[in-house]
Amino acid sequence: MRKRRTESSQVLEWSSGFLRVFDPLDGTMHSGNRIGDILNYVRGEPIVAVSRKHVFTRSLRLPDLPKSEARKILMLRLTDIFPLPAGDLAFDFHFLDDRDEDGRMAVVAAIPKSLYRDILADLKVAGITPYCLVPTSLGTVLNERAAKEHATILVDSTDDSVGIDVLVNGALKSSKLLPATMADVLPEELSKVQALTSGLNPVMYTTSQQPHSLPSELTQSPLETLSKANVDFALEPIEEVAKREAAESNRLTRTTAFLWIATFLLGAVIWDQRSRDSALVQKDTTKMNKRVEIATATLDQAKTALATLTSQKQVLDLGFAPKQPISDVAMIMANLTPSSIWLTGLSIERGKEAQIRGTSTQPNGVTAFVKNLSGQRRFRDVRLIFANNSDQGGTPVIQFALSAHVVGNLPMNPEVAKK
Repeated sequence: MRKRRTESSQVLEWSSGFLRVFDPLDGTMHSGNRIGDILNYVRGEPIVAVSRKHVFTRSLRLPDLPKSEARKILMLRLTDIFPLPAGDLAFDFHFLDDRDEDGRMAVVAAIPKSLYRDILADLKVAGITPYCLVPTSLGTVLNERAAKEHATILVDSTDDSVGIDVLVNGALKSSKLLPATMADVLPEELSKVQALTSGLNPVMYTTSQQPHSLPSELTQSPLETLSKANVDFALEPIEEVAKREAAESNRLTRTTAFLWIATFLLGAVIWDQRSRDSALVQKDTTKMNKRVEIATATLDQAKTALATLTSQKQVLDLGFAPKQPISDVAMIMANLTPSSIWLTGLSIERGKEAQIRGTSTQPNGVTAFVKNLSGQRRFRDVRLIFANNSDQGGTPVIQFALSAHVVGNLPMNPEVAKK
């Protein structure tokens, strides 16, 4: 679904009951209640913007790592910031330039995986192939005028609704959608969201001439911003991300193999050409031997590179298809956690026992948690390391730590396992 873009794209905003399509070629916006109402205006592979009312958003700091590595860390935190497990979400994140000792600020967005499937099915029936799925509010984050302010409120009005996005130092603090029938309470809603700007005096932008007298500056709509931006964002389930990254690894391996074959064939052509011209062989023996040596050295280098990449591919294949993905282990542990327990730490490493730390507000909560884990065939050797009574803010709690062996969690080095 994702390919490199070379020009501006149409943006189709999808929502249950209302759709819009923006065409950057002539700057027109068309809308309708059903996808068939705007189908005649869609061309190519549009960016599909999911309406604010369907999207979970959150701004937080992640380690300043390559996006593929930061995504693995984000997966462990998704259950804490969104109401659904990571395995039930289609998500992605956008890094901002804001960096400090705690990491790099990122805007995270997610939709239920079931909705992701429904959107793709709806588009497929209409014969539309999307370039990618993004949240509409990403257009506000990428709006250079809005993002440069310390605090920004962007009001995006349509015939069907009024969207309100709040940015603080470029980070998305709130994204909500009001029905068009509630436009008369917009001033009151704007007063409420100003509390999210941490006492700053926000600059207000609107995307069209609004039917109210609030002081604001006119700016382009999020859909127009998305049509021009180089969007490195796609709402996808984690398994599709893994497939794409594995395919890229296979592509690199195939490219190396093709280069090796080409090098070999080049050497064969040179050898054949010199063999058929026996008269020149005698004169050019020294020169030909040098060329053959170079071709042989190149071939050896290609073989070495192929062996290295083959080994790396084996490691990547094992990483992309572990016996139990970390996301599954974390999701199952969360599902087995009693309501009286709050997990405060989870450590899962290759070849080591999983370490779980938490706090229980009920005396029997820890016992129930150990029993739940022991009864799950994905774990064995569940042990209680300690359970200490404590007091937090006048409430008696039990702080505890458990360990459990994750079935199929093999060590990186077989010799280590023997020790």
